[in-house]
Amino acid sequence: MKRHAILAMALAAAISWTTNAGAADVQIHGFVFGCQLPSGERLKPKFGDVGGVFFTGLPERREACHQMIDRMTYSCRENVTFISHDENAKYPECLRIFQTQARKCVSHFELQRSKCDAGGDASGGSGAAGSGQPSAGGDVSGRWVIHRKAGGSINDRMVSTCGFGTHNKFEVRNGKVHGQVVSGGKVIDDREMTGWRLESVDSSQILFRDGDGLAWRYNRCR
Repeated sequence: MKRHAILAMALAAAISWTTNAGAADVQIHGFVFGCQLPSGERLKPKFGDVGGVFFTGLPERREACHQMIDRMTYSCRENVTFISHDENAKYPECLRIFQTQARKCVSHFELQRSKCDAGGDASGGSGAAGSGQPSAGGDVSGRWVIHRKAGGSINDRMVSTCGFGTHNKFEVRNGKVHGQVVSGGKVIDDREMTGWRLESVDSSQILFRDGDGLAWRYNRCR
């Protein structure tokens, strides 16, 4: 299903470790925009597709990686019209499609943001593994956003408060993790996170580990 594919694309990419100890290369996958006309012609918004990139040299280039994700999500949000006013007037139905795709695009890149923390002591994969069971009294309810390192830009603070309107919701049922992506008040993805297990959770942060051993940390929205 299309809405499941967005999240699957973001989570399925494996991290490729370099031969240098503690260093990592990661693949940030791009997002495809498009509006198909009855004739079969496929039109693109003003920025076209938001391309991906193969990012090297982590963890040393971690902040540059986060900044790159910021630029990608900015492009997503702005990619809601054609470059021509005439086309905007001619294809109003495409503008609605672009707006929906823009929200999914933001979610797509935010879900990949933790890849920027790969490599070295701060990598997601280097955290101590738990038992895979929820911490005593742990509460996974509420709104969560992907973890960002301290000392970043004002965008980091906006993300930590769900200021961009895109966040995650989680539920553990029968030992299986189920996740939603919510953007603009709408659920744009809802699926079982196959292979994920809950490592730990407290009042401010939650830690999952996927089937490849990569850790995914989320902060509770303030």
